[in-house]
This record gives sequence, structure tokens and C-alpha cells, in this order.
Amino acid sequence: FNDAATAEYATFTASPTASSGTTYGLSLTPDFSGITGTGGYTGLFVNATDGSGSGTELLADLQQGGTSRMVVTGAGNVGIGTTGPGANLHVVGLSSSATTWTSATQNPAIMVLKNTRTTTTVAPAYTLQFNRQNSDVPSWYFGVDGNGDGIVATNNGKLRIGHDYSGTFYDDITVNGVSQTGSGNVGLGTTSPTVSGTGKLHMAADTFRL
Repeated sequence: FNDAATAEYATFTASPTASSGTTYGLSLTPDFSGITGTGGYTGLFVNATDGSGSGTELLADLQQGGTSRMVVTGAGNVGIGTTGPGANLHVVGLSSSATTWTSATQNPAIMVLKNTRTTTTVAPAYTLQFNRQNSDVPSWYFGVDGNGDGIVATNNGKLRIGHDYSGTFYDDITVNGVSQTGSGNVGLGTTSPTVSGTGKLHMAADTFRL
């Protein structure tokens, strides 16, 4: 279908007045169970070609009541709460003023990650993973354990906490894991904390004052 006035190839309008169950504006339920061979399948395929216009290039724009909720740009960026995502995933939202979770609309966070593992042990359940630069090897993780304690862990590397000034990173605190038991050294003002005996804290000169 081609509507030259609105430059739309196809428009589906659904205006139900009553329903005893879920009402779908558009439902796709392809059955690929009969496919044989080595080829794959795609439930929904969209292949847009850039034009010469100066408008916003969006592969998808999911709206509710005329307000965009999630978009996918021609560059492959996904925006939630924004129509101009500036990264692979760009999330914009307004968190609740509540300090604890009370309902789906009273959440003090903008993004929620949940690990559904039910093991009640101190073993970590990692929920968010950051890989090493240009690599599939993990660098560090965020997670929890079965007791509800938060975990930040590195993968055989240091944990560096610092600040960025004009594009340069400066270390403030460095945690250096030195054994499988996790008995790491902590450095203040140094990225290579070394201690003797049973000590664990290495402070560079003039980093501690009372």
C-alpha cells in the first residue's frame, strides 16, 4: 500500500470498544517448526534504505499516545526515553523520589537488572559484565550473592577507583587482588600497592592527614 500524502506504505488502525482479554493492534505468530536444513529464520525483518531527506532516520519508533517510548536508529542505537540515542544503548528516565521499592511506579532507580537465580549461598550471581577492551574476555562484574550482599568483582585484575579530568584518568584508590582467597592490598595514591608482613594498606606520601 502506498499513501503518497503521508509517505506511508501501510497503515493498520485498530479501534476496539470492548474486550474480555488482551487486544492486539498487530500480532505476528509465524510458525518455523517445519523448517529443515541449515538456514536460520527471522520473526520480523526490517531493511530500510537511507534516503536524501533531512528527517530523523529511525528503523523503529514505538509510541504510546503519540509519545515515543523506544526507538532504534539507522545507526543501530537503541533509545529508551529518548529519540536521539547517542550510544548503543541510551536510557533516559525520571526515577521516583522513593528510597525503597514499593511498586512498579515507585522505584528509586532508572534501570533495574534482576538475576533470577535462587541459590542461597555466598557464591556470586553476576548480573552485569564489562569486557576487556576490544575483547570477549570479562574484565569486571556487578552482582549479588544469595544473602543479598552486593558484589563488585574483577577478573584477575585490579579494581581502580578514581576521577577523570579533561580526558585523563587519575587513580584515587586501587585494590590489588594478590591471591585466590581475595586477600588484596589497597593503595591510596598508588596503582601498585605493596605491603610487608600482615599489612594491607599502602598510602603514597602525603595522602593521609588528620
